Amino acid sequence: MSMKERVRLEVFSRVKRGEISVAKAAGLVGISVRQGRRLWKRYKREGDVGLVHRLRGRVGNALKVAVRDKALELCRRRYADFGSALAAEYLQKDGLMLPRQTLWRWRRVAGELGPVRRGPRHRTRRERRSGQGETGPDGWFHARLV
Repeated sequence: MSMKERVRLEVFSRVKRGEISVAKAAGLVGISVRQGRRLWKRYKREGDVGLVHRLRGRVGNALKVAVRDKALELCRRRYADFGSALAAEYLQKDGLMLPRQTLWRWRRVAGELGPVRRGPRHRTRRERRSGQGETGPDGWFHARLV
């Protein structure tokens, strides 16, 4: 058990002994009252094991390193001049289902993409007037007739 799960076990065992309420226990472990009730129900049904995280010992959802390496290799060989969205479509035809954002992130970390190009600024502020007295007392420019 992790430290977090041990704290949960101690707090919910206090609930079992009747020392505190489920709402108070939820506040102590930093979860909502609704989740506290759900955990309390599971703790009553399964015992100490009910408080252990369900993904303990399982492989996570992250894509495998082999898939990343294969996708990057295909991008280097065949789709080097493609953007990530188009490359993701072509990789799908090759049997690799990847979100374009994931492919973009992998290519960015690998250094295969150049800097992000940005267009020119849409509007720019005008420069301040250089000399004192170029504007009149009302703040507007007044041309002098000579």
